[in-house]
Amino acid sequence: MITLTNKTLISFSLLTLLCLTTIANAEEKKQKVIPGWDSISDLDDDCKISTAIIITVPNTNHDLNPRNRLNAPRLLKKVSGDFTVQVKVTGGFIPGEKPTGKGTPFNGAGLLIWENNKSYLRLERNAFGKPESLSCFPPLLEYWSEGKYKGFNAKTVRADEFFQDYTTWLKLQRKGKQMIASYSHDGKEWTVVKEFEVDFGNDISAGIAAVNTSNAEFKVAFENFKLTTDSPKEKTETDKK
Repeated sequence: MITLTNKTLISFSLLTLLCLTTIANAEEKKQKVIPGWDSISDLDDDCKISTAIIITVPNTNHDLNPRNRLNAPRLLKKVSGDFTVQVKVTGGFIPGEKPTGKGTPFNGAGLLIWENNKSYLRLERNAFGKPESLSCFPPLLEYWSEGKYKGFNAKTVRADEFFQDYTTWLKLQRKGKQMIASYSHDGKEWTVVKEFEVDFGNDISAGIAAVNTSNAEFKVAFENFKLTTDSPKEKTETDKK
């Protein structure tokens, strides 16, 4: 296992995202239409979303919590029936020292299954707490149904002990009423986080989101987004790199 210091994480994050940011910089500001996505949400109109896809969340409160705020930037694609969705997430995940709302300074980014603002599912790489002693959910898994939190987050661990590199792969599979959440450190070997029942309707949306509740800007890159429908009558696949 690779041990990551906070200085190393910060340096790598800046270097890794610099090239992608330079390429996308001209089109980065508040994209409202990105080919292949059905919905792009930036409720506060203050985030930058590039076609790369890089999401930059400013140092203000951007959350996905029905008890707090639902203004985190997100990109969604409509999907029906059974499906598999996965994405590669890369970033430093070093939140600022102070929260911008209730709770602890937090960075999170990953997959989002969305039915409405009361029923949705998050699977995210994440980090929270003070920079010198960051913690994380391994990974974050939150399911909300009709505004009620259904749980599923495991006990927290040290972020530099769980995340073995600067990139994490995340995957969600729906089979009928069952949802399977998985993660990977290399995109090849997958670990199932949990298999559980959901109450989503047949027609929902799947995509990505970035959450920041700290006083530091949060920048994260999403690559190799893949959404595959598993209907026996019709099987389609959508890739976004």
